[in-house]
Amino acid sequence: MQCRSRAQIARRIGVPAPAGGLLGMLPLVAYLQWGEGWWSSQYVVWAWTVAIAALLISRIPTLSLKTIRVPAKAADASAFAGDEASRGTSLRP
Repeated sequence: MQCRSRAQIARRIGVPAPAGGLLGMLPLVAYLQWGEGWWSSQYVVWAWTVAIAALLISRIPTLSLKTIRVPAKAADASAFAGDEASRGTSLRP
């Protein structure tokens, strides 16, 4: 069994608060986007909120975006594509 420091363990446990807030608003976003549906049912929203709250306080390891590495070539291409999209231009002539 490996010994890990408390900081290493704390970094990857539970869903971060900003992500939990966004996940908690997902039923509202679905309602605003598509109107009435199963996602706007009182019981579904209640269950969703309880599930997200449980994930926020859980000790389930979650993916940390800090551990993901993007190759330099991919980062340059995505930055260029994002810049073009923000100007409303396309990559095609």
